[in-house]
Amino acid sequence: MIASDNYTDITAVATYTAAEEPPEPTPVAPTHGGSVHILPRPTETVQDEEPAGEETAPAEPASGETGEQTAGTPEQTTPGAAEVTPVSFPDVAANAWYYEPVGYVGGTGLMVGYEDGAFRPEDSMNLAEYMTIMYRYLEQMIPSVGGQSTTGDNWKNGANWLNNILLNGQYEDLTAVMTRYDMATITYAALQAVAEQGGVFQTREIHGFTDVTPNSPYYAMLTYLESVSAIDGYAAADGSYTFQGENNIKRCEVAQVLYNFLTKQ
Repeated sequence: MIASDNYTDITAVATYTAAEEPPEPTPVAPTHGGSVHILPRPTETVQDEEPAGEETAPAEPASGETGEQTAGTPEQTTPGAAEVTPVSFPDVAANAWYYEPVGYVGGTGLMVGYEDGAFRPEDSMNLAEYMTIMYRYLEQMIPSVGGQSTTGDNWKNGANWLNNILLNGQYEDLTAVMTRYDMATITYAALQAVAEQGGVFQTREIHGFTDVTPNSPYYAMLTYLESVSAIDGYAAADGSYTFQGENNIKRCEVAQVLYNFLTKQ
């Protein structure tokens, strides 16, 4: 069965208006620290069914992920760390800044689209949806991770595993809309787990963010994520960059973040 991010009981978060949207949660410094230890894969597995605006995108910001199913139409192979056949989605125009990252990430199976075939690039994403995506990523990268269904009625299994095991139960409400700080916290934990198991990421010089100071609880985390090209931030006219961590993140921006580090492994 085709993998899906379709969570009918939580997709309502993407329909809030500005007036209805719950207040932005106060960013919480990550509670995980040091080495991340992955538990062994369970011997019994559940049967299966079921990527902050940016990043390196042109001038327009990006961010998020809500429910989905049905990958789009296969196209040509895109170069990268691994051979991936991109997919296209009817609501992602070929001239959109996020066209390539969305197609690439769709081809990896990490983000696969909704039942109607749409990607909904401008929708926001909640914590459970992104944790599910990163759980799928960890399954691909670390042999000892797995055994949790992330499809159909079992969609929450992977998200709960990631929150409880990798993040030490840091988040209480996984239906909350994800901020860019949340995305960074979850991504950092996952990449650190991969690195601990021998994964290698290309590094680069960083420019830093003017709105994230060295005394911020997110400073070291964002410095690392920028150094491995996962995030880039928003460029200003003077050549500086901001991260805007309290902003919510869209699905197209999540696709860009995933594309950034997937193609740099």
